[in-house]
Amino acid sequence: MHIYFLCREADWNKAADYYEKYIRIREAETTDESFNARHDIVARLATLYKTGDHNLKCNYQRAGDLFNKAAEMATAAMKGRLATKYYESAEEAYGLKPDEEE
Repeated sequence: MHIYFLCREADWNKAADYYEKYIRIREAETTDESFNARHDIVARLATLYKTGDHNLKCNYQRAGDLFNKAAEMATAAMKGRLATKYYESAEEAYGLKPDEEE
C-alpha cells in the first residue's frame, strides 16, 4: 500500500488575509483588554509583510504599522521588553526602502 502526500505550496497572501480577518473579528467582539494578549498574532502578520514571499509582496509601511500596533498591545499586556522589540522591528521596517520591495 502506497501513501501519497499532497503538498501545497505556501501562500502567504492567503495567510495574511486570514490573519487580517482574525484581528478584525477579535477587535470587534472584544470589549476588554484580553485581546492585547494576542500581540503575537499582529507581530506575525507584520513579519509576513516585512519578509514577503510565497505570493505576498513586501509592504514595509504596513509591517511597521503592524509592529507598532503589536508593541502597543504588548505594552497594554504589561510586556515591556516585548513591546520594545516590536518598536525596534517597526523602525527597521520603516527604514527599508520601497525600491527594495519585491
